[in-house]
Amino acid sequence: MSPAIAEIRAGHQDVTYLLSVLSRQIGAFRAGRTPDLELMSDILSRLNAYAADGRHGKERSTIERIAKRNFAAAPNAVTLTTEHAEIHKLGRRLLSVLNDITQGLLLPRSALVEPGRRYVRMFRGHLHRERTYLRRYGGGFSDPAWSPDSTDRVPRGAAEGLGALRDRIFSARRNTRLVTRDERVCDACDIGAG
Repeated sequence: MSPAIAEIRAGHQDVTYLLSVLSRQIGAFRAGRTPDLELMSDILSRLNAYAADGRHGKERSTIERIAKRNFAAAPNAVTLTTEHAEIHKLGRRLLSVLNDITQGLLLPRSALVEPGRRYVRMFRGHLHRERTYLRRYGGGFSDPAWSPDSTDRVPRGAAEGLGALRDRIFSARRNTRLVTRDERVCDACDIGAG
């Protein structure tokens, strides 16, 4: 596996885990329970930074290099690149709504739940399409590390800047267990269903 693709894979593992935690918090809010708004804000800030700090730029350049070598990959490359911008835009809007709520602005529950569900679905779908693209055209993702169960946990040291957030997630909280495959499938269909 090339270093560029290995770096994308490590980033995907981190993002997948953070999306699972965010999804549980949105599900709690949707069900009428009180989510950890600070944790949600931390996760969204990290995911937005992931989109803005050049990771997507590195992904985009890898995807574009593959598309230049393989003409059949070009249409998918355009779609993936466009999705990067859409995810970042939606993430910024969602973080803004969350900040309004934490500042005391009274908003209907749907103001956070619906965009949150859309954001998680869009990001998960994008990750799936990107993995499929890289498997099909990049020739580097045939190893077992890309099996569905391999993304349940954040690999040690895989991404800079996640240490403090990881500590918050794994602190003595009532939801310290990892998400099961059944819950991921449920989340992919309808966030908070259960």
